[in-house]
Amino acid sequence: MRRGKPVHRLGQVTVYWLNKIISIMSSSPPLPRTSSRAQNLSPPSIEDVLDQYSDLSDTANLAMGVAHWGPPQSALNAIRALGKDEDRGNEDNGDRRGRKQRLHGYGPITGNADLVAALRDKLETENQLDLKGQRLMVTAGANQAFSLLALALCDPGDTAVLLAPYYFSHLVALQIAQAKVVEGKWDPTTLLPDVEHLRSHLASGLVKVVVLTTPGNPTGAVCPETTLRQIASLCHAAGAWLVIDEAYEHFVHDGARHVSLCARKLNLPGLIHIFSMSKSFGLAGWRLGYMVYPLALHPALRSLQDTIPTHAAIVSQEVGKAALEVKTEWIRAQVRTLTPCRERLWSLLSKYCPATVRTHGAFYFLAQLPPQVDETRAVHVLATEHGVLCTPGRAFGAPGTLRLSYGSLPPAECMRAFDRLEAGLAALTQNSK
Repeated sequence: MRRGKPVHRLGQVTVYWLNKIISIMSSSPPLPRTSSRAQNLSPPSIEDVLDQYSDLSDTANLAMGVAHWGPPQSALNAIRALGKDEDRGNEDNGDRRGRKQRLHGYGPITGNADLVAALRDKLETENQLDLKGQRLMVTAGANQAFSLLALALCDPGDTAVLLAPYYFSHLVALQIAQAKVVEGKWDPTTLLPDVEHLRSHLASGLVKVVVLTTPGNPTGAVCPETTLRQIASLCHAAGAWLVIDEAYEHFVHDGARHVSLCARKLNLPGLIHIFSMSKSFGLAGWRLGYMVYPLALHPALRSLQDTIPTHAAIVSQEVGKAALEVKTEWIRAQVRTLTPCRERLWSLLSKYCPATVRTHGAFYFLAQLPPQVDETRAVHVLATEHGVLCTPGRAFGAPGTLRLSYGSLPPAECMRAFDRLEAGLAALTQNSK
């Protein structure tokens, strides 16, 4: 037995050092640093909310910026037709094989010719744009369009005025481009841009680009044509680009009217439009947007698009082309389904958040919380105690508010969600007195 003890001790020591060596050899070295640019980006607010409360069951999502309907029948038919082409295999005739090759191969950087032609027709007839001297590019969603523009227009340190309350993805794209972002003020009674405040920034001569969303996200504010022209004229006089995001162009209520300014007609060479097929056509997951810009900007955008991401997915473009076959009345009919939920939300906000402004576009109200109600606590209480998810207003440069969607859920689900929301707001306002 005594002879065995030293062997046993030696075994323990040997095992210890073997484990130590294996640990050293298998442990990864520290990762190299990521860029300070990436480290300092604003977080994805909606994803943060979804992640934070992912363990909750039976929640109603009023945080998501998506329409509750799906694509029109023409788009669904196109999707089915694409699937049938695949099911038929390689025994098809030459025309079908050629079509399959086009679907699975690369396409034009700026978009498929038939889709571009359909979009041009839409822009000229519906938006009343004169596209002479303009180019159109199809992108993987409106977000990608804006990201390309931020890189094309801004050098590091250039000043960009983001008219607040702003869409948070615009802020992140400008941060990626390393622009110096200045928040433009808004009129608290209308949630429209404060034009005089913008004028003071433009007077410095340092502003490179101004960004405006109308109808607004998160506000729903619809910028009148007179205000749009005023902002555009100020930008033109100051030599600044004006980017107008019109993703919610069809979402207008209470007799409001959305207007797309015509760069050629108004002599505004620095005007750029961004549009989306995600909201109006129920195609959010297909990632399809487009932008209209001056011809002189095309070489820069072409080079950027060639790399990020070469072009919008070919199958998405096929579906988008089919969706455009429906008339605008189809979209208007979908938008009208939002009215009951819109009015229900407005009635409870009028009661519990009376400082909220009734705006006339998109499918949001920016709820102005009473001063005694903390925004962060409100988001948490509504989620954990009432099963309602909403987006904090600080993500849009509007602290003390909540962005609430009345378009993300089918009407019956939306009404049930508003019952929960009302109970939550009642508890928050009562407990904060």
